[in-house]
Amino acid sequence: MIEVAIIGAGPAGISVGSCLSKAGISACIFSDERRKIGVHGTVQTIGRSAIEGLIAFGVSKQYLADLSHLPDRTVVDWQEDRDGGTDLFAALPRSLVVDQTRLERALIAIAVRNGANVQPSKAVLIGFDAVKRLWEIECQGRTLFARVVVDATGRAASVIRRNGAKLEMIDALTAWIVSSSTANLSSSLIVVKAVPDGWIFACSECNKSSLTFVGNEATCRLDPAYTSYPTSLVEACHEMGIDPGSREVTRSKSSAAVTCLDRAVVPAMLAVGDAAMALDPLCAEGIAKAIQSGERAAAAITEALQGRFGALIQYERSRRTELSEHLRSRARFYGESRYQSEPFWKSRSNLAWYPGINPKSFQFSL
Repeated sequence: MIEVAIIGAGPAGISVGSCLSKAGISACIFSDERRKIGVHGTVQTIGRSAIEGLIAFGVSKQYLADLSHLPDRTVVDWQEDRDGGTDLFAALPRSLVVDQTRLERALIAIAVRNGANVQPSKAVLIGFDAVKRLWEIECQGRTLFARVVVDATGRAASVIRRNGAKLEMIDALTAWIVSSSTANLSSSLIVVKAVPDGWIFACSECNKSSLTFVGNEATCRLDPAYTSYPTSLVEACHEMGIDPGSREVTRSKSSAAVTCLDRAVVPAMLAVGDAAMALDPLCAEGIAKAIQSGERAAAAITEALQGRFGALIQYERSRRTELSEHLRSRARFYGESRYQSEPFWKSRSNLAWYPGINPKSFQFSL
């Protein structure tokens, strides 16, 4: 038997497993090898808070320097409302360009070093045995039992939704992603650009590039030559010397929706990271928030396993508080002054509030 089974091996799931193992609680992380490319593609940027979080997590400064570098050039095409005071993208030139796959491998190695058991295969949750008070899990033909299950399946929140939680849609954003390993650029580059029907994030280093267009399927303009992709993304590809129709290019589409579970804690189960609440990739500081979410979840589980269930209530409260703060912050980003008459921008500059939480309406027990 294991104390905690973690379904999903993204940064949040790895963080939970690593922190629990350091606290002496047996944790097993189940990793689906078919994990999808993230919203920002295979190459992404990390800011100061993420860098500090990674170092605190255990990534050495030397290793971080080996797998990342400062961009040679940053391009920001964003006409922000200066009434807010500060430049929204002032820190972008000091961000590091990193390879997502290498970074996540480093995090998994740290979790293993801290004592976590990582299974590189998909786990199937069979159900909860009310007599034994244990979850039954099937993995590679074996049956395992766990006291607590952590849903770290990302925006899908597929595990906890099958066990009573409901996903609340706040903003139905979609990301179209183009990744190339043959860009052959002479320098690294970060681009953030507002367009009438969404925004573009591009990140390149030598022979790797990732371009993401985030918009709404109902309002974005699709390219006549590439009918399943937005015109703005195709134009950005051509500007960076990438043929979006090439066989060497990986194309994908995924949810970039801002979502929140009505509850991230159900009996003997807890959701973490994007499964608990998925923030806007424009201003979410993804990996930093994922690690922090994992640390908070691990602390709450540790307390609850000792009978102190108030930690779960605090976990829920902090989750809703963080979401409200995020929505207020993101309204500034969507205050782009050139396109406020466009449907995409007009509606999002007002999405700044979300209701709080009544802890008495939830069941808290492990």
